[in-house]
Formats: sequence, structure tokens, C-alpha cells
Amino acid sequence: MAKQDPKDLFGFSDNNGPEDGDEDADVAYVILQIIPADGWRAIYVDDNGQRTILKLACFALVEVPTQDPQDPQVLPVRVVRPMVATNDGQIEDAEVIDDFLILVAPPVLDNPYDAQGSLETQIVNALSDRAQADKARK
Repeated sequence: MAKQDPKDLFGFSDNNGPEDGDEDADVAYVILQIIPADGWRAIYVDDNGQRTILKLACFALVEVPTQDPQDPQVLPVRVVRPMVATNDGQIEDAEVIDDFLILVAPPVLDNPYDAQGSLETQIVNALSDRAQADKARK
């Protein structure tokens, strides 16, 4: 699985983030804290409909520098990101990997009528939302 541009995930516009001319620059961030993500999964669906389900390793509180880290008036951005362990043993942001579709919360054991529905229902709904978003962009 390839990676998407992390600038999109961290909300960088033309005014902040890495220099515009450096399209391949990864957004450097610092992990400040992690918490377990027991039972959470990331679902990926490629253009052929092939599904991949990865367990989340953790949620990470990360700090992302803004355009000018030397300027005391500009504070870094802090966000919580879902992290997965890749096949090569690296920990990556789950939403940066191409074909990301949806994060799925663990089932609520004491509520058999979970409002989110089954895993299959959540995947179908997310695929439908993706298709509608793609149509709206065209």
C-alpha cells in the first residue's frame, strides 16, 4: 500500500506546512503520547474491491510543526492519529496509507444492537460515501 500526502490529513493549506515546492516532503511530527487501540481496525479497499483489515496498534497524540517553527507567535498543531503496524514492522499513520476507507470501533459487547451496525454494513456505507464524494468532485 502506498502513502497519501500527509499534508491533506493535517489540514495544511497554502499558508502553512512544508514548502509548496517540496511535494515529496513528509510532514515531520513528534509523537507526544500513545494509548492502546484495543479492538480498533482500519479498513482498506483498493480499486478492485480487495479488502485489507489491519488492527490499530495505538492512537498517538502528535505535534506537527507549522510553517515557521522559529516564530513564537505560531504554535504547532496537536492532533490524535490512528497508527497501524505495517508488514515491514513500521508504525504508520493508518489514514496516510493509500486505499484507506474507514476506522472501525470495537463492538460494544453489552449492546447487541450496536447503532453502527455490523462490520459489513459499515464497509458498505463507507464505500457508498466514497463513491458519492468521488461523483461530487467530478
